[in-house]
Parts: sequence; C-alpha cells; structure tokens
Amino acid sequence: MRVQVPPAVVSLGVLCALGIGVWAQEPPAAPATPGGTVAEPPAAGETVPPPTAQPATEVPSYVHQAPPTEPTLPEPQGPRMAVFPFGNLTVSKETGYLELGFRELLQGLMEDNTGLDVVTMKGVDRAIRRHGFNPVSYIPLTELADIAKELGCDYVVGGFFYNLQTEYCLRGVLLRFTQGEKPFLWPVDALFTGATDAEGAARRFCDQIVALVSAQATQQACTFWFGQRVKLRVTSDADRVLISLADPTAVAMSGLRYRVIEGRQVSEVSVTPSREGGSGQIAVANTHPEGTRRRGVVDIWTIMDTASPQLALRVDRAGEGTVLLEVYNENRPEEPRLVKSLQMEAWTTSSQFVVDFDPLRRDGPAFVVARPFAPEEGSVPLASAQAAPAPAAAEAETPTTPPEPTSAAPAPVPAG
Repeated sequence: MRVQVPPAVVSLGVLCALGIGVWAQEPPAAPATPGGTVAEPPAAGETVPPPTAQPATEVPSYVHQAPPTEPTLPEPQGPRMAVFPFGNLTVSKETGYLELGFRELLQGLMEDNTGLDVVTMKGVDRAIRRHGFNPVSYIPLTELADIAKELGCDYVVGGFFYNLQTEYCLRGVLLRFTQGEKPFLWPVDALFTGATDAEGAARRFCDQIVALVSAQATQQACTFWFGQRVKLRVTSDADRVLISLADPTAVAMSGLRYRVIEGRQVSEVSVTPSREGGSGQIAVANTHPEGTRRRGVVDIWTIMDTASPQLALRVDRAGEGTVLLEVYNENRPEEPRLVKSLQMEAWTTSSQFVVDFDPLRRDGPAFVVARPFAPEEGSVPLASAQAAPAPAAAEAETPTTPPEPTSAAPAPVPAG
C-alpha cells in the first residue's frame, strides 16, 4: 500500500535540511594581524585603528628601478604663425630672387623671436602642396584660410612687392584666424631702394608684424649669410675625402647642414668656412671595419659668394676607393639642378676641376640665417671613429759589440 506525502511536508523537510547544513559550517576565521595573531572583532562602540604600514619588500638585484622623474611643464608658447611666399610684381629681373628671399628673411627673423611659435618652412610647403599649389609661387589670400586651419595657425603672413617711381614697396598682410570669426586683416608696408636694402626692409616689416601680434616678443640677434646655395654630394668608399677651395680668399663659403643618406660607417662630416680668413675645406671620412669597405653617400649644403665667374675646387682622397663628387644649384630648394660632376678612380688620389658659377647665379642669390653646421632631420647617425692602434713598444736591443777591456790584473798562470 503506497502512502502519498503531501507537498507541504516535503517543502518543510527541505528547509530543515538546509538549515542544519548552514549551522554545521564553521564560522569564517578572523583576519590575522601583522604579528601573526588573530584579531578579535571590535566591541560595540569601539573604533577600528588604521592599518599599520607594511615594511617595504626588498627588490631583487636583477630588477633595475627607474629613477624618479619630476613632471616637466611645457614651456609657454606664443601665437602660432606661418610665413607664405611673396609675389613679385616688379618689372626688374634683378629682384626676381626676392620672391624667396623675403620669405627666408622673415622666416629667420621670426624664428629667432622668443614670443612667437613659427611653423617651419618645410611644414608650410608640405601643406601648400597638399592644397595643389607650388610652394615657390604666390598663394592667393583666399586660399590661406584652409591652409592656416590645417597648420593650426593663429596668424598668417603673406604679400607681394612692386615698383614705385624711384624705389620698391614690400606690401604684406597679417591675417588673424579666430575660431568662429571671420579672418581679420592688417596691411603692412615697408619701402626699400633695391636688392641691397632687402634685409633692412624685411627687418622693418617684421618689427611691425611682431608689434601687432605679441607685446611680449623679444627679437634676438639674427645674422644672415648672402650668396648662392650650393649642394655637394659625395659618394665614396675611401677612408677620407677632402674638398678645398683653390683660393679661399676669393670665395666666402659657410656650411649650412648635412645629411648622411647611405653608410653607417661615415664617421665625420665637417666644414671649415672661408669667411673671416678660414681655410674653406669640406671633409668626409669613413671608418671601415677590418675586411670590409662600403660606400657612403653624403649631401652637404653650403652657401658661397664670389665675384669670380668660376669656382675652382681641389679634391684629395686618402686610402683606397673611388670618389664621385656632384655639384648642385640649390637656390631653388624645390628644383635642384646638377651643375657638374667629377669621378675619381682608384688610381687617382688628387684632382682639380672648375665649376662655372653663372648657372648658380641664375636663381640666386639667397638669404640664409647664420646657424651652426649640424645634421639635417633624417640623417644617418655618424659612426664613432676608431682610434689608430698605438705602435708597439720597441724591445731593448742586445749589444753585439764586444765589451771594452778592463784595467783588472790578469789571472796568474799556474806553474807547469
């Protein structure tokens, strides 16, 4: 006979079983104190003391901790500006180079100003190309707003220069761009009598721009070199290549910058200027590990000024290898032109050649800010020159001559 249990009785039995299981479990252990004893739970109304500081854990010897560094605050920067090409509206061919010259002058003056944040000329040129314009030509003012927005500029400087009756006028505009507002324009003028007064006109022009932009700007001393931009490309696997001016007193030469394109063994790139009585030499050296000889390719930018129609150079090579020297006209940075090249084979250690200077004058001269000779961005780092091994110490030579006779008495002869 089956006995049917009511559902209420089953539910009551399940609840009783659960209660017995919970009651049978041990209570959780109290937290342990640092000394190893079990901490008693606080009594009613008793405050819990703060936890004591744990002793610092020793760091293993193989772990190198970085030294603590203090956060450095960014230096305050002034208004961000960009200088654009200037248009040439004159009828004189003698002032054609000032299209780029005025921009170079203003760029250099503003970069040496402590109260301005000036976009580099290369950065502006890249933005101009992205908008479909030529960086060496005049940019319409209607297109400057989009380019300035891309560069994040607060101000933009541009303009043109034209003929007056007896002089010239450098007319520019300073555009201010404020978010949500239309550009605001200030006209700026500077008169100059000719190419020889271009630097003075640029300085007067810059003073007006700075006065409008920043009252806290401070102009630093800025010196310009004037002449033709000449780039020398040296391709060689020789130990050392020395390029010298045949007559340093006839050419004013200074080094601008260099770039090692190829060759991690290039250990030296130096320029000794001929200005102020220097020797006027360019040196490129390679450090070759034993059993290897690789070529290096180095671009060296210089600025040269001479009244002579020709430029005479001398090339000397030390060690084995060949030399290829190429001379470029860099007065138009975007349009370099090969002027002349020289190939020196392995059996030639010295050579002289003459460069026609008239093609170099075709697009120049140029204005360049006088700065220390330094590598260009992207140049391969120079290798450390290996010191020549010291000569071994000479060993003491053994005397081969017989000793000199002494005055001692001869030994007695035994009797026979």
